[in-house]
Amino acid sequence: MLSECERRSGIDHGHGNVILVLGEGIRGGKMYGVWPGLATEQLDNGVDLAITTDYRAVLAEILVKRCRYQAIDHVFPGFRGSQLGLAYLPGETVERPNRVSLPLVTR
Repeated sequence: MLSECERRSGIDHGHGNVILVLGEGIRGGKMYGVWPGLATEQLDNGVDLAITTDYRAVLAEILVKRCRYQAIDHVFPGFRGSQLGLAYLPGETVERPNRVSLPLVTR
């Protein structure tokens, strides 16, 4: 799940956000990337969550690993990012994280 923008208030747009990647073929159970922190000195211009991962790296890896699409330059011209290691090829053996059972909360 990828959101286009983050709002601070009104029409003022922030720019750091989160990308959730779910489903088969994803090495789940952990965070990929760098958490910059929320202290004022860690924020971009003192107000925005710092961007640490280019969204094209996430989408390109899914295209390459899950869809076997290699012509990333056709989708993201000029992009030269590196893979994050979050996806795996169909049929590739991977170690799955332990599942965490969360209590069901009803109101």
